[in-house]
Amino acid sequence: QAHYVWDLPSGRMLGITATFSEVARPARTVHSETRDDDAAQGSVLCTQLLIPVERGTLLTSEFWYGDARTRDAMLASPMGARMEENFARLDALLTA
Repeated sequence: QAHYVWDLPSGRMLGITATFSEVARPARTVHSETRDDDAAQGSVLCTQLLIPVERGTLLTSEFWYGDARTRDAMLASPMGARMEENFARLDALLTA
């Protein structure tokens, strides 16, 4: 189990608890995720794959929500843009 906390641009903190059900090193993890604020209305099933590519490693993430309404609300939130910003910052650090 792991607990992650982000400082959001709004000044608010977001915490997520992840319970891992599968860790297949070095390429795959599966876990359920519960947000401290319960914005996802329950746990979310997450699968992450690390795939070797010519210039490095491709990370793919799948998120399975309990229903379409919750999924659509999460897609409409700033979550995707924030993830993209964070991965761009990580990429800049790793390629510097």
